[in-house]
Amino acid sequence: MVDLAPEFGRTATFPVDETWRTLVTERCTPLSAQFLGGRFDPFGRLSVGAIKPSEGSWRTGDRELRCGLQALGRSGALYPTTGSAATQDQSDVHAPGTCLGLDGVGVGDPVDCAKPHAVELVGVVDLGAAFPGGYPDEVAQDKLLSEECNRLAAEYAGGPQVVAEKRLIVFSETLRPESWDAGSRRVDCRLGAFLPDRSGFAPVTGSVRGEVLIGAEPAPPLERTQGPAPTSGPPG
Repeated sequence: MVDLAPEFGRTATFPVDETWRTLVTERCTPLSAQFLGGRFDPFGRLSVGAIKPSEGSWRTGDRELRCGLQALGRSGALYPTTGSAATQDQSDVHAPGTCLGLDGVGVGDPVDCAKPHAVELVGVVDLGAAFPGGYPDEVAQDKLLSEECNRLAAEYAGGPQVVAEKRLIVFSETLRPESWDAGSRRVDCRLGAFLPDRSGFAPVTGSVRGEVLIGAEPAPPLERTQGPAPTSGPPG
């Protein structure tokens, strides 16, 4: 908890959104890192958040900022987590079969694979098992991930020819040093398609295990959400 009373007296006006974001970043990030024993992955599945006073309680003198960690979707939707954040793997991975929607030409929140999406998750690679000696550079990661993700995609889809026939590509993202230092080791393997001008992800409708339709026009930006994610979507 952070007491804001020393700098926001009883007559102080309710902070605007930008001020709240700055306060959460500056005050809650160090506390969250401390809670995690200094092992916070800034690119992982958990993000720093806070419960702030309502405007009504602010007027009555409430100046307590309650810091915490949360699983936040790209739209701002909150996804449920189980157990203490201090004991969770912070790797930003999803269960195979999860599809991530679109945010314009980028990746959005989890959606049903029958709806237009950016990527379909086909497997997870544990880089820690392959690189026990320390952080592997991007070249080493790319080599292993290319081999493993192509294998996992073929197993998931029912054969490498299925992926090729449906004009989907296999790819993954490498871990950054900050993530490795925080203990993150796992990486998603993904299937997706690019727009004709290569400006971003094309909308893909349907799972690779069934009929697939690839769109040629970019999707609209994701609608921003506050509060819990819809129960129909899988956790982030």
